[in-house]
Amino acid sequence: MLQEIFKNIIEIHNMDNDDSVIEFEIKKCLPSDAVNKQELIKLIQPVKYTISKGDKIYFLQGCDVPRFKLSTLKDDIGFSISKTVDNANVVVYSEKFVDKMFKSDYVSNYVTKYEITKYVRDKFKNNESESVQKFLSVLHDENTMDIVSFWNWSKFREVKPNAYHNSQRVWEADIEDLKTIDTIKANKIIVHQDDLLSRINIVNMTEDMFLEACKMFRSKDHNNHVLAMELMANCDYDKSALYLLELFRLFSRDKIYNRREKSHVNFKSLCNYFGVRPGDYYDLDDIINILTAKRVLTPDKLDTLIKLAKEDFAETVDNNSKYFKVLDIVPNNNLLNNIANIERIMEGHNIDDKEFYYSDDRNINKKDDDDIDNDDDF
Repeated sequence: MLQEIFKNIIEIHNMDNDDSVIEFEIKKCLPSDAVNKQELIKLIQPVKYTISKGDKIYFLQGCDVPRFKLSTLKDDIGFSISKTVDNANVVVYSEKFVDKMFKSDYVSNYVTKYEITKYVRDKFKNNESESVQKFLSVLHDENTMDIVSFWNWSKFREVKPNAYHNSQRVWEADIEDLKTIDTIKANKIIVHQDDLLSRINIVNMTEDMFLEACKMFRSKDHNNHVLAMELMANCDYDKSALYLLELFRLFSRDKIYNRREKSHVNFKSLCNYFGVRPGDYYDLDDIINILTAKRVLTPDKLDTLIKLAKEDFAETVDNNSKYFKVLDIVPNNNLLNNIANIERIMEGHNIDDKEFYYSDDRNINKKDDDDIDNDDDF
């Protein structure tokens, strides 16, 4: 349980030696070197489950399902929304719960349990005061880490003369949030928000719709830009992923970025789903990376990707794609491997993310094209 894994860290706000008073705060922390962000995300694992009539759903912090769309789906299916996790049987989450419920911070100006205990016993006039006894009780609890930090630099130096500034990076969490996650893991059905979003957004963008959206964005009429963005936001994210991302690639830096509608909750939900930001630059490799991460890089998209790659190479001779090579425009092993792995997932196999190639920093075992076997076969 997380409540047992996260330990107490004492942060001293004030010490009065003469009155034998210690003012302190207890924080729940875990050293950052003990667990990374990806491991925290994996604390919650979704299951295959179709939300149905009678379900009571609790949305964990970090979810960004548009509430106005959710109300329609709620009426159609017949589920209800619970404000507390205890009253729910289903919990909907996204990976962003880590950013909401865990804070990456530094514990600074700290001493050991031994050092602070020796100081209190030597310097305080009354070691039997209620304040001191309360402090020592928490200090020597087995769930308290061997770190006692100070707000006040001078007090820190009193306890540890000639000391320099020290710090340790930790994950900090509220005890109630830890209890919530423990409750969810113990007896709740866990569903990823993407499962809900796929049922909310029902428009499947076709090539004709994509070309029409391009015309809208290239129009001088700003109202057409807004209509194109509304079309994007109402599409089935997974089934329309390639065309949606290509629209971002073409129009994110000007047409989309310059519209205030980019901050509308519906469009923000689309951006958050793919992890894209209006105004940022995206190339074809970025699109493939996102399709791979979302496990929607399927064989039917290959012809369209090759077509887009040909257009790219025609415009930019020095294109440095990690997924295509210029003989003719053909996919290399990086791209074919990703498609094959996703097909295996769809067949029910478990494929670790390390088996996928990413051309950005997510790729753990990055290889250049020259290092990939059998490239000469193309």
